[in-house]
Order: sequence, then structure tokens, then C-alpha cells
Amino acid sequence: MKKIKDFGRKTNSILGAVTVICGFVMMWASSLGGSTTQSSLTTTLEAAVDIDATRPSLGNSNKLVVASGNLRGDALLEDDFLVPQSVVRLVRRVEMFQWVEDIEDESNPSSAVNYSLKWAPKEVDFFRFREPTGHENPVMKVQPLEKRPETVFFGSFDGARILDAIEVLSPLQLGPDMLKDRSYAIENNKLLIKRESGTTGPSLGDIRVWYEVISAGDYTVLARQVDERFLIASEPSEEVFIQRGRYTAEELFGLISQDAKEAYTGMLFIGAVLTAFGLFSVLKPYAANFDLNPKIDIRGVPAVALVSAGISCALMGIFMVLSLVG
Repeated sequence: MKKIKDFGRKTNSILGAVTVICGFVMMWASSLGGSTTQSSLTTTLEAAVDIDATRPSLGNSNKLVVASGNLRGDALLEDDFLVPQSVVRLVRRVEMFQWVEDIEDESNPSSAVNYSLKWAPKEVDFFRFREPTGHENPVMKVQPLEKRPETVFFGSFDGARILDAIEVLSPLQLGPDMLKDRSYAIENNKLLIKRESGTTGPSLGDIRVWYEVISAGDYTVLARQVDERFLIASEPSEEVFIQRGRYTAEELFGLISQDAKEAYTGMLFIGAVLTAFGLFSVLKPYAANFDLNPKIDIRGVPAVALVSAGISCALMGIFMVLSLVG
């Protein structure tokens, strides 16, 4: 029994030491990354040139520029359910309430099979079920789709490449006035299309539709200008940064710097928590020897926790200062 306890203590100490190392490395990486990023942003800002997106100039070709302009298409986008929307990319997501087969062990032909009605994307092929009878799925009458205007502009630049460079789509907040048929219900920002009217709750064959979009409007682009027609290259480099709204170069870099600072601060905090937890695991077996009297009336395990937290906070403070002066 004693050997088992000793083994457990050693294991906890080893895991604690590993945790301390991981936490320390995270704080160090946060400090190094924060100072490096800030230095890089300062250098980039000094090289960036504010330009007017409505007046492209060959004189800015191959220069790092910051351009604010209006991203728009030559037509509004709609589908069978939506009235025309002022967006430059429209993605329709679809799911149907249908039978789904769950096999506990697919490698075992005699393994138990469960069937349940669930919301699932795409049409589940019930003919492939081990027991298709009684688990027939109807045809999914609404399919996913994606639309974008034939022509996209960004100021006087071609906007197609900029649109391609925007990777994050936003959910389209649905309202009755956006629907061609206002009789459809909207639940949790999803359009509910009932297979049979009058049914309550989800029923077999019911379909839910929702949308993700890139809205038309003002954007600010940081990029190395290609020429008078294209602001960014066909394969954007790491220098491309796109932000919703209109900003000067200084304002844009302020936003980028703040985002980077928040990310590295979060990383620093997580590293500090890991370090404190690891130190506590390493020092806990020696709790009987910890006594913070006479300065603080704390001893034993609480004293270990306080010391571990104190060391971790001190390290976090040191790395925070290093990130600022680095």
C-alpha cells in the first residue's frame, strides 16, 4: 500500500513539474510573441500608405497600402425564401428531421443498431440502413446553395479577390419582412418548413433553413497593391488584412494591436494558471513544512496554494513587463 502511495506522489510531482514547464513556456511565448508582434506592427505601419480606393494609381503598385471603400455587387442576392438582400455572398444551410442509423460497432455485423429521428444535414440514404423498413426518409426538397454577384467592386478596384479573401461569414438575422412568404415560422434564427401543416414539434421530413452571409458595405483593406485594377493578388499573402468599417492606417493598426494584445494576454493568463497549478502539485507533498507565520497566519496546504499563486503572479508580472519593453 505504501509503495502505491509513493508511486502516486511521484506521478503527481512529475505531472506537476510538466505542468509548470508548460505554463512557463506559454508565458515566455506570450511575452516574446507580444513584443515581436508589436515591433512588426510598428514597422508595417511606418511602411503603409493610405490611399483612396475610388482613385487607384499605378504609383502605388507593389506598395503596402491601406484602402477604405465600399464592397458591393452588381445585384442583390435572393433565393426561394428570401427577398433580395444587400449581401455579396449568400450561403444557405439546410437540415432535415430524418431517421439516422447509429451502429455501435460497424466492424461487427451483429452489433446493436439504433435508429432515431434527428436533425441532419443532407439527405440520409435509408436504403443503406440495416433495417430500412420503418425508417424511410422523404426526399429533401430544399438543397444548400451559395450565391454571389457576377461582378463585385471595392471602390474602383475589382472586388472579387477581396471577397474571396474574407473567410468568416456572419449569420443572417432573419425577420418576417425578409421572407417572400411570411407564413413560415422562424425559430432560433432558422426558417422552419413543415412537411405537413398542423403538426407540432419537429416531424419527419421537416426542414430548417438558415443563412450565412458577407454583407455589402464599408471595409478597410491592408494589402500590397498589385496594380490599378487589383488591390490584392490572386493568392493573397499574409500581409492581407480586412476589417469591416472605414479606418485610416493608424486606426487600423490600433485595432490589430489591440486584438493581438488581448490574445497574448489571454495566453499569459492561462500560462500563469498552469504554472500555479503545477507548483501546487509539486509542493503539496511538503505541505507539513509550510508555515507562513509570523507574517501570515497560514500553514499547510493553504500556505502551499498561496505560495504557488504568488510565484505564478510574480512570473506573470515579469513576463508582462518584458512584453512591453521588449
